[in-house]
Amino acid sequence: MTAHVRQGEAFAAAKPPLHRHLAVDTVSGRVARWTAESAVSSRCVHAGVAACPA
Repeated sequence: MTAHVRQGEAFAAAKPPLHRHLAVDTVSGRVARWTAESAVSSRCVHAGVAACPA
């Protein structure tokens, strides 16, 4: 197993499965964009907030 695969598995394990999204190009079928959200704060005031990099 390569380090890249191990890092990918660790990344995936740290993300809730229902908060992973793909945008697929309908012509090529390739992934155009993706997001995988994770908890960044334990404060309840931030519940339901997702930060999205530009």
